[in-house]
Amino acid sequence: PTHPEPTPEPSSCAPSQRSESQSPTKTQKKRPIPPSIADAVEAISRYRKIRRRLEWKLRHLVDGFKQATNREQPAPEQLYAEQMFKLDFHEYYGLLERALVYLMLVWNIHVSRAHPSTSTSTSTKISWADEMNGGGSGTHRYHANVLEALRDLDSPYFEVLGSGDRFAHLQKAKELRNRWKYADLDPEERERDPQTWRAGYKAWKDALTPLESYDFDTIFVQILQGLVEAADIAQLRVDELGREAGQDDAAAAAAAGGSESDPDEWDFLVDAMDWEAV
Repeated sequence: PTHPEPTPEPSSCAPSQRSESQSPTKTQKKRPIPPSIADAVEAISRYRKIRRRLEWKLRHLVDGFKQATNREQPAPEQLYAEQMFKLDFHEYYGLLERALVYLMLVWNIHVSRAHPSTSTSTSTKISWADEMNGGGSGTHRYHANVLEALRDLDSPYFEVLGSGDRFAHLQKAKELRNRWKYADLDPEERERDPQTWRAGYKAWKDALTPLESYDFDTIFVQILQGLVEAADIAQLRVDELGREAGQDDAAAAAAAGGSESDPDEWDFLVDAMDWEAV
C-alpha cells in the first residue's frame, strides 16, 4: 500500500453509524469555565509544536513499517524490525495523545484519571476488558479518558474527532498502543514482569495478527486530518477569547506563545513533570 504524506490532503469525513461501544458520551457536567487568552494561546502553541513532531516522526514510522514487513530478510532481522516498529508506534501514540490534550486545554477541558462511576466508592470494580484495553485505574484509565472526552456530545471536537470513522481509528490506535507497550519483552522477561498475564496475552494476540493486516494508511490519514480540523476549531476559540479580552490583552497573549525557533519553548516536550500521563 502507498503511505500517507506527513500532512494529508483535506477530505470529508461524515460520521458513520456507530456501534454501541462507540456511542457518544453525554455527561451532566457544567460547561468548563473559559480559560484566559494566555492559557489558550499557550495550549495551541504547544499543540503546534507537537504536530510538527508528529509529522517528522511519521516519516520514520512509515520507513519502519516497510522494514518490519519485509519478509525477504532473515527472520531475526525481521523480528527485530517488527519489535522496533511497535515500540515506535507506542511512542507515536503518546505524542498524539498529548496533542489531543492540548487541543482540549484551549477550551479549558481537563482530562481526569478517575474511572467514570456514579458511585462514590473508591473500590470501583474494573472489568477484565477494561484492564486489557488500558481502561483500569490511574495512568491506564487516563489514556481511555482522553478519548472519552473527545466523544462527549459537548466536546467542541466531537464532529471531527469524537465520532464516526476517525474516532474508530483513534480507538484502534490506542488499542495497538496498549498491546505494543511490551513488544520488546522476551518470554523470560514476561515471566519476571509483575503484569505477566497481560504481557503474555498481548504477545499471544499479536502473534495471531500480522502487521500487514492493519490499514495504517487510513488510520494515519484520517487521524491527522482530524487534527487539522480540530486545530482550526481551536484557533477560532483563541480568536474569540482574544476579542473578548481586548486588543491589548490579545497582543500580550500572542507574545506569550513564544517562538518556535527558541529552544526553551520546546522544553515541555521532554519535561515529564509537565505531562500528567507520564
